[in-house]
Amino acid sequence: EGKNIYYLHKNGEDVENIDIENPVFILGDHIGIGEEDEKFLEEIKAKRISLSPLELHANHCITIIHNVLDKRNIWGIIILTYLSGALIGAENPNLMDM
Repeated sequence: EGKNIYYLHKNGEDVENIDIENPVFILGDHIGIGEEDEKFLEEIKAKRISLSPLELHANHCITIIHNVLDKRNIWGIIILTYLSGALIGAENPNLMDM
């Protein structure tokens, strides 16, 4: 409750243009996420943001987003990594309760 969900996606809005507050970040693995999970993120109004116009490894994304947050002096960050269906959907219906 009270968290804003940010979905790290190559085609999202540039992170430099986003006001980040109370964030939870979702990022894909090397396979990405499926259509069903994309729809789920749309339903919960996750904001698509991009760290680069290039595809990046997930571990690089974590480092980059931490750098962005450090520069903005944002604390209390939760970063969730999507691992082949393990994070969202039926497996974890309480995502919004975090």
